[in-house]
Amino acid sequence: MNPKWRGYYKALALYLLSSRPLSGYEIIRTIEGVFRGKVRPSPGTIYPLLRYLEEEGYIEASEQFVGKRRKRIYRITEKGKALLQQYMSDAAFINIVQYLGQGIGDQVDILDSMIEEISFLAEIFDELDNTSAEKLKRLYAALEEFRRRVARRLGKT
Repeated sequence: MNPKWRGYYKALALYLLSSRPLSGYEIIRTIEGVFRGKVRPSPGTIYPLLRYLEEEGYIEASEQFVGKRRKRIYRITEKGKALLQQYMSDAAFINIVQYLGQGIGDQVDILDSMIEEISFLAEIFDELDNTSAEKLKRLYAALEEFRRRVARRLGKT
């Protein structure tokens, strides 16, 4: 992605939300996936942006439960659609949209996706402030089980 396109995260978020409701994590992963890891918006960039878009009335959020976890799902509003239409007259943003169109339909390799997910989770882990020893032990056990499964596949049990 061309560095000057980074200023279009707001437009990108609106564009992605115009097709369907998404969580912030899904927005990050979609951008990352479409640009094949060349663009990796951080949670510290996307979540404040989503908060701003919500405060300005361009999107609205609702909470859903996935298992025991609460997840915020964002939807574009009519005001957001109007702002997106303004972006759609910008030649640089149209280039981004065309690039998105090429990347969204590509087949995704599940192992590559898992590797990217693990790297992404490692980045988020470094930003956690409140981690109890008990939760860290549970995380360690889950990672150790995953490591054992990978080792079995490699024949290194």
